[in-house]
Amino acid sequence: MHQVTTPFLASLEGSEITTDADPYFSLPAQTWIITQHLEESALLMSQNEVARHGPVSTMAKFLCYRKDDVTQKPAFMRIHRQIPTIGTEYSKPEIRALQAVPMYTPTELKAFQKLKSMACNVTPALLGYKEAQQDNDEAVPGGFSVYIVWDKVPGESLSDEYFWSLDRDARDTIRREFRRFLPCGIEPTPPTTTNLIYDQVSGSIHICGFSAAEFPSPPKTWSDTRYVLYCLANPSRKMDWALDSSEWEF
Repeated sequence: MHQVTTPFLASLEGSEITTDADPYFSLPAQTWIITQHLEESALLMSQNEVARHGPVSTMAKFLCYRKDDVTQKPAFMRIHRQIPTIGTEYSKPEIRALQAVPMYTPTELKAFQKLKSMACNVTPALLGYKEAQQDNDEAVPGGFSVYIVWDKVPGESLSDEYFWSLDRDARDTIRREFRRFLPCGIEPTPPTTTNLIYDQVSGSIHICGFSAAEFPSPPKTWSDTRYVLYCLANPSRKMDWALDSSEWEF
């Protein structure tokens, strides 16, 4: 089992994808045009590894816009698509079809659906999704192909260097905004500063990065140690630093 950045789905630029209507999440059917392939990562496995870890898939992120939007406001789209096991990439379609997993709900979609149902306003909004099966001329005929579209919020991902270059008032504002995320009950994995999208104009932040996420049960209670996890505070050098934040750098 190994991870690669081979662009299996780069040829989709210019394609149109219609996401499904879902009344429960107040999502209408909408058509999106893919404009740019941003990144992709695939976890390649043998058939024996699939039996232990689940289906092989590639995960690609794109820029897109809604077809009927004259402003072409950009949004993000992620495609989770099943791909063949190692050694069967060039097998006949009927052989690859034997590997098909027709229904698969990625953790990322579960996270966005939960955030949508909770009306969590410190994360990018889910704009649409589609759970489909691949055609006979695709990588795994009958295998899953899941599309997720979410809002491209203003701002840029924080870096440690940029955060600590800000003045104390700006850092305090970011930490206050960050605390608003706790009631949403989902944790990006791993938690890093780059999961935070900071808009310098408004001072607001959004939490992103749910392609891998945890759903703590029961929900976590607040602790200032969460600032340290996201590099929003530097703890003291004491062995029991987590018990006393009075000497931390904020």
